[in-house]
Amino acid sequence: MTTRSVPQMIRVYGAFVGAIHEAYGARPFTLSCLRACGIKTPIGTHWSKFVTRGVVVPATRDHKEKVTVWKLAPAVVEHFAAQEVRA
Repeated sequence: MTTRSVPQMIRVYGAFVGAIHEAYGARPFTLSCLRACGIKTPIGTHWSKFVTRGVVVPATRDHKEKVTVWKLAPAVVEHFAAQEVRA
């Protein structure tokens, strides 16, 4: 399922996903961390789209504070690592 949707999402939202990769790589992050870095979800889409398409996966969940910690899916990290090798 995610094998086809991840490359499509990277093609369409490459600048957004690339900004996350540049800032965090494979490290976990929260949505508030993204906002603090100036990385905003593209207009006309919602964060859940990136979750359901397998671009980001939950790393942990802090039930006390109701915050989910996310990370880029391994396929996304591999994609950008391959891009760096080619450059």
